[in-house]
Amino acid sequence: MKQSANIVVIATAWGSRLGGINSFSTDLCTALSRVLSEHKVICVCVSGSESECKEAEAVGVTLLTLNLDPNGTAKREWASQVVALFSKNDLASIGWWIGHDAVTGELALACAREYSDSKCAVVMHMSYDDYSYVKHAPNEANIVAERAGFQRSIMQSADMAFAVGPLLFQRLQEMRGKKLSSAMLVPGLSEPAPLTQTTQRLHAITFGRFESAEFFTKQAPLAVAAFARSVRAGFDSRNSILTDSHLRIIGAPPDVIANLRSLAERESGRVVNLQAEDFVDDRYRLRKLLHDCNLCLMLSWHEGFGLSAWEAIGSGIPVIISRNSGAFRLLDAIGGSAVGCILPVDIRGRGDGQPNEDDTESTKRAILEVASDISKALANAKSLRQILRFEFNFTWDRTARELAQAIGLPILVTMLDHNPAVDRRKLAEPSDVTEGVEIAAAQRVLRLAESKYFSGEYTEALKVLELLKSTGQSFRSFSTAMDATLVEAEICLRLNRYTRARTLIEKVASEAAARFDWQRYIRARSVENAILRDQGRYEDAAELAENLLEVAKHEGVTGSVEKLHRLISRSLAFTSRWDEAIRHGMAALDSAKSRRDGEAEAKAALALGEVYRHGLNQPMAIKWYTDSRDLAGRSGNVDCFLWAVLGLSDSLFLLDDTSSSSDAVERLRTYVDKHVHPLESLHIRLSLSSIECRRGQNVIMELEQLVSEYNDFGIQWPRQYVDCLKAGDFSRPKRF
Repeated sequence: MKQSANIVVIATAWGSRLGGINSFSTDLCTALSRVLSEHKVICVCVSGSESECKEAEAVGVTLLTLNLDPNGTAKREWASQVVALFSKNDLASIGWWIGHDAVTGELALACAREYSDSKCAVVMHMSYDDYSYVKHAPNEANIVAERAGFQRSIMQSADMAFAVGPLLFQRLQEMRGKKLSSAMLVPGLSEPAPLTQTTQRLHAITFGRFESAEFFTKQAPLAVAAFARSVRAGFDSRNSILTDSHLRIIGAPPDVIANLRSLAERESGRVVNLQAEDFVDDRYRLRKLLHDCNLCLMLSWHEGFGLSAWEAIGSGIPVIISRNSGAFRLLDAIGGSAVGCILPVDIRGRGDGQPNEDDTESTKRAILEVASDISKALANAKSLRQILRFEFNFTWDRTARELAQAIGLPILVTMLDHNPAVDRRKLAEPSDVTEGVEIAAAQRVLRLAESKYFSGEYTEALKVLELLKSTGQSFRSFSTAMDATLVEAEICLRLNRYTRARTLIEKVASEAAARFDWQRYIRARSVENAILRDQGRYEDAAELAENLLEVAKHEGVTGSVEKLHRLISRSLAFTSRWDEAIRHGMAALDSAKSRRDGEAEAKAALALGEVYRHGLNQPMAIKWYTDSRDLAGRSGNVDCFLWAVLGLSDSLFLLDDTSSSSDAVERLRTYVDKHVHPLESLHIRLSLSSIECRRGQNVIMELEQLVSEYNDFGIQWPRQYVDCLKAGDFSRPKRF
C-alpha cells in the first residue's frame, strides 16, 4: 500500500513559547490534524520537551525536535539534521513543508529541496519594510535592508505563500506579483469567555513581547501611561470603577516592569495596581487570565495582524485596537457593526518608544468610554464575536481548510459539514412544513443510533449515523447535527478511535462555545476527559473536569454538575487525591439517589470503586464495584457494567482471590467477543494473563504482545505494570 504523504510544519517551539508565530503554528497544526482526511501532520520544532511532544500527540500531531537554540532564525544548514530525524522516525513521504516567514521559511525551503516530490509553502507574519527602518537607527539601514531582502527572497522562492490578514496579504502580493500564487489566511477565533466578567470595576490586560527594544512597536509604556491617567481621572471624579481597577501586563521582563511601575506612578500621582509578569508560556493560563478581564489593549504602532487583539475578540472581551494593524483592517473591510463594536485608536508614536502625548490622551478617552458602561462594552464585544463567528465562520478549522485547499490536500467531512443551508447565526428552526418533517425524521434516526450506542452496539450505531449523513442538505437542524456528532464522538471513544473522536469533539465544542451552549460544550469536553484518562494524562483530565464544573456552576448548567462530579472523582482516583475524589463521588451519588436515577447511581458507584481500588482499600472497592455492576445491569448500561466488572476483577486479584477474579472477568469474554470493544478486550486479556502469571504460568510473550497492542492506542501504563508482574510484584492496581 502506498504510504500517505505527510505535511510538515516547522516552528521554533510548540505552544506560545517564544511568541505569537509559534502560537499560530500550534493552532494551525492542531486544526490541520482535524481537517485532513489522508495526510499526517508533523511539526518540527527547533527546541521542545517531552511534555510538549505528549501535548502534540494528544491533538493528533507528531512533534519532532532538533534540540537546537530556538532564538533567531532557523538556518538552512539544519536541513540535513531534519532529514536525519525523519529517517530515524521512518518518515519518508513528505508532500509539503510549511515554514513561518523569515523565522523558519528558509529551513522549510531547504528541506523541500532534499525531497524530490515535496513542495514548500511559507506563511508571512510580519512586514519588515513597514516598521524596521523607523525602529532602527540610520546607521543600521544596511542590516534592515538585508533582513527585508532575506524575507522577500523566501517569499518569492516558495511554491505557495500565505499571509496572515489583509495588511500582510497586500505586502505579499507586492513581493510575489501576479504570476506566483498567494492567499490570505485569517486566524481562528478562540473559545469565548464564560459570562462571568465583572462590571463593577475595570480589569484591563495587555500582553505580548514587551522588552524595552519593542517599546516603539508594541507601545507598552503607552498602555501603562493611558491607564494610569484613567485611574487619576477616576480618583478626581470618585469613580470606584476606575479607582478599584487594575491593569495586567503579560510579557514584560522584571527590569521593564520596574520602569513601567515608575511611569504609572508619575502619570497617576499615586501607586497604580499593575499586575505585571514576564511572558506566560502556558496558553491555557494566559487565556484564563484574559477571560478574567473586561478590557484588552493592543496599541502597537505597527502590527502585521495583532493576535493578542484577535484573541481578545474571540474571547468576547472589549478591545482598544491600533488602526495600524491587520486585525483592524480586516474589521474595517467588513464594516458596519464589526467596526462599531471596537475602539480603534490612531497610534502616532515617538521615536524613543515613550508615550506620545496625543496617543496617551486618545487611549485614555477610549478607556474611560469602556469604564462608563462596562456592560455595554461587553455586549458589543459579544456581538462582534457573533458576527465574526457565525457570519464569517472565522475558526481554525476554516483556516486549515483554506490552506489545505490552496495546496491541493484532501479534506475530511464530518456531520457538521453537511448543513450548507443552515443559518449559522442561530440554532435552526423549521421555516416550512417540509423542512420540519425532514428535521423530525433526522431526529428519529438519531434516537435509533443513540439506542444502539447505549446498548453497546457501537458498530451498528455508526451505520445508523452514516445513514443520517446521507440525508445531506435535508438534514437541516444544526442542533440535531451537533447531537449526532456528539454521539459519533462518544462511539469513537468507546472504539478507541481517539483521533477521530478528538476531531469531532473539537468541532462541537467550538460551535457550542460560540453559541454559549454550555451544556453541549461540557458534553463534548467530557469526551476529551475520558480520552485523557485512557491515555494516562490524569492530572490534565482532573484539571479539565474541574474547569468544566466551574463553567457549569457559573452558567447554570445544573444538569451537568452531577456528571462532572463523577468525572472529577474518576480523574482524581489516579492522582492520589483520594479524599477529594471520594467527596466528588459521594456528591454525584447523593444527587443520583435524590433523583432516583439507577443508571446515574451505577456510574457514581463506579467512580467510588475506582477511587478505593487505586487508594488500595480493596474491600470498599469491591462493595462499590458490586453495587455499580448490579445497578448497571438493571438499567441496561453496558459500558458501566463492563468497567464495573473489570474493576471488581482487579480488586479481587489484588486480594489474591484469583479464582473469583477469573470468574468475574471470564463472564465478560462471551459478550466482548461478540461486539467491538477493543480496549475492554485488551483489559480482559491483561486481567487473565495477570492471573496466570500470579499462578506461576509462563505468559511473558502474551504480556509483551499486550504492551505492544496498548501502545497502538497511545496507552503507556501497561509497560510498567507488566514489568512489575515479571518482577513478582502483584500489588499494583491496573491503571484502567
